[in-house]
Amino acid sequence: MPPNEPSTPPVNAESSSAESVDVAAFLAQISTRLITAQQASEVQALDLEDSIATEHLQVVIFLVADQHYALSIDGVGEILREQTTTPVPGMPDWLLGVTNLHGDIVSVVDLHAFLSGSRRDLNNSSVLVAQVDDQRIGLLVRRVEITYTFPLEQLQSPLFVVDDDLVPFLRGVFEWRNDLVRLLDGRQLLLGHKMQQFG
Repeated sequence: MPPNEPSTPPVNAESSSAESVDVAAFLAQISTRLITAQQASEVQALDLEDSIATEHLQVVIFLVADQHYALSIDGVGEILREQTTTPVPGMPDWLLGVTNLHGDIVSVVDLHAFLSGSRRDLNNSSVLVAQVDDQRIGLLVRRVEITYTFPLEQLQSPLFVVDDDLVPFLRGVFEWRNDLVRLLDGRQLLLGHKMQQFG
């Protein structure tokens, strides 16, 4: 008789097949989860892009001479309909003087004269108090129109010739009621050298 050989346990075909199916299903689940995670990441990225693309800016629109200007509402403290101004000798024409605003002495600037070099009729005007950090200056304007919100993507570079005096303070233009509104940079306007040396 041949020597006894160690017996080999029979292979359970059904068990092997079941194990193979389980592994395949597991891999399929992992693949599905990876695809789902990638899709979710792409959706979040698109949502972020949409959020950035639709960023809005709220501004105060006002009239200076015959042109509309705007400042970010964050840089506007208050609007004064009537305010007594005390002239200061030896100041440029655009610096009308100073006024007492809640106990603080604030300079009042004729914004049209400041931006263009020429003065206009100052009757029935408003004073828009602009503020950046701890600096406050009253800007004399012809009329305050409205607070307005628009998508920043609508802000454009002007296609018209910009006066040299306006260039340092202009952020761009946007359309409002079929008119182009000039958006001013409040920080450059109030903290720039021209205003600071007198204002």
